[in-house]
Amino acid sequence: MASEHDNVQKRLAPMQQRFVEEYLVDLNATQAAIRAGYSAKTAESCGSRLLINVKVQAAIAVRRERLLKRTEWTQERVVRQLESIVESDIGNLFEALESGRLVIRSLNNIPAEARRAIASIKVRRIMGAEGQFVEVIECKLWDKLAAIDQLNRIFGFYKPTKVELTATEAAQELARMLGVSPEQLPNVPAADTTVH
Repeated sequence: MASEHDNVQKRLAPMQQRFVEEYLVDLNATQAAIRAGYSAKTAESCGSRLLINVKVQAAIAVRRERLLKRTEWTQERVVRQLESIVESDIGNLFEALESGRLVIRSLNNIPAEARRAIASIKVRRIMGAEGQFVEVIECKLWDKLAAIDQLNRIFGFYKPTKVELTATEAAQELARMLGVSPEQLPNVPAADTTVH
């Protein structure tokens, strides 16, 4: 018996099938179109057109669902990973020696939550002031602001809030923001109509 994925995939042309697979790599429709074999000159419009194709949308949805089931990624797990980044403390990565010098802890001594926040660790050898080589360890954490932004999007904190004001209230608020009296504003409506 054919699976839902197989049925959806059979309804697509081979290049459309390839586009679906490539699109799920990085969610970049233009690059997915190029990798799927569409012309680089028309890839942007092809990618956009493919994304609004109902059959392609269905194939992407089915394929994404299979990926989620296989990897066991949930929104809750994504939130936990992002929280690790947001709440990371670079102090968890280092320890102070008696001399006051900071050294990076060995990875097995860094808490798992702190390790998840590490984007990269680079070790370089440079010539020190006294002519000997010194190891410089550069540790970069994932971008906290980007993680906060992503969490705000997940929780819907960026949804616009609808505020209803009468024309008089709107004029008063505008005057307050401009630091003038409402009478100084031109064309303030006399009637108290609601402004959305």
